[in-house]
Amino acid sequence: MKYISYQEAKTKIKDLKIKSVKQYYEMFKNKQIPNGIPRNPNRDYEDFVNWSDFLGNGNVAAKDKEFY
Repeated sequence: MKYISYQEAKTKIKDLKIKSVKQYYEMFKNKQIPNGIPRNPNRDYEDFVNWSDFLGNGNVAAKDKEFY
């Protein structure tokens, strides 16, 4: 399947205001994610950064947090 670009997908996903990866998968299962966006963007986009970047929600996984 041909997917839309990572940047375009991020824009569309950010508009949906998804708060978590779990919510993303639930919405995908219920066909609420726009066509052209893969179920597993972390596997299908070479330029995938992380889920926080993709969802645009500002959440940072504990393993990715930097402490000073």
